[in-house]
Amino acid sequence: MDTQLRFDSANGLLRDVQVRPGFEYILSPHWAVAAGYVQFQRYLVGQTNSRGAFQDILYRARVDNLPIAGRWRWEELFFDNGTYLVRTRLLAGVRVPLGETPWELAFSNEVFLNVGNNAPGRVQGFAQNRAFAGFGRQLTRWSRASLGYELDTFNAPGNVRNVHNIKLNLVFDLN
Repeated sequence: MDTQLRFDSANGLLRDVQVRPGFEYILSPHWAVAAGYVQFQRYLVGQTNSRGAFQDILYRARVDNLPIAGRWRWEELFFDNGTYLVRTRLLAGVRVPLGETPWELAFSNEVFLNVGNNAPGRVQGFAQNRAFAGFGRQLTRWSRASLGYELDTFNAPGNVRNVHNIKLNLVFDLN
């Protein structure tokens, strides 16, 4: 289960909470598939909540002892205002251990491509990019946390907007 809390970097207020319970099936030492449900709970005025299904193809490996990961995600989201969005997301990430400590640097980039929607103001194709840099560590055998800065770039018709976030990410392995 993946849970994310995003805070506005300007005023420290909670922007949204994402809860993503799901199941993962390991195909080989490097490959896995996953599926589940996502709930986006938004707290800023004018934003609507959404929920829906997701499906992942995951790749994990080590390059020179650095953990790397790739993910291809497909999402079908339904919004409280009656609109829907179908999108695919491509993520690449690396974790760099900090010496002999339990801490690591975490870097990732994720590209969002809209492939179907019925809302005015949403583009087809490239819609968003998320770049993340932060610190993380294993908390227990079954949990991991990271905290850092995330730059969200949104592409809307005639408007490109950057949003600066402080992101706390908690991942729980319930196996």
